[in-house]
Amino acid sequence: PSGQSRPFVTRKVSLSKVRWTPDGRRITYLAKRFDDTHKSVYAIAIDGGESRRVVGYETAISDYAFSPDGERVAFLAKEKRDKAYETAKKQGYNAKVYEEEPRSTRLWFGELEDGLVPKDTKPTAVALEGSVSTLTFSPSGGTLAISIAPTPSIDDHYMKRQVHLFDVETKALGGKLETQGKIRTARFSPSGDKIAMIASADLNDPS
Repeated sequence: PSGQSRPFVTRKVSLSKVRWTPDGRRITYLAKRFDDTHKSVYAIAIDGGESRRVVGYETAISDYAFSPDGERVAFLAKEKRDKAYETAKKQGYNAKVYEEEPRSTRLWFGELEDGLVPKDTKPTAVALEGSVSTLTFSPSGGTLAISIAPTPSIDDHYMKRQVHLFDVETKALGGKLETQGKIRTARFSPSGDKIAMIASADLNDPS
């Protein structure tokens, strides 16, 4: 290392979930930039240049993961608000009532071309019961480990989430890691035959 730092994104923008692409050629992140209405996934080459939007959606993307072969991106985003809410908002309604209108977070897939989801291609949603909050690919890319809560309520998010194995090709859930109480993101071992995760010892464990 040269000991010198190098700025990549210098404009006034809030970044999160900064990661490498599988081939190591780009750095990716979540941000709301340019004409975005919501947070999207962006990528910038490590040898410089401008950031390019990998994928965006009609609501903010909260998390994302690239398949190991770099051919698809999985991401999480909430359902759209219903038309009645949007109409009321345009008429001046701006009250915020806690959990008045719970919206589940869904799992989506986008097929990549040259590292981007083409503008004329819409990401596809996966029909799953509950609200998804974390995701990570297995080393083979054939399985996702995802956390699902029965509802989007904050209590269920903290206390009732379970890690499920999701088959990327069949779009079906497989095994479930039975835990009680709070959990964090699960990770596959490099060989892909084991999963490590941080979880509560029991239902009363605070963290």
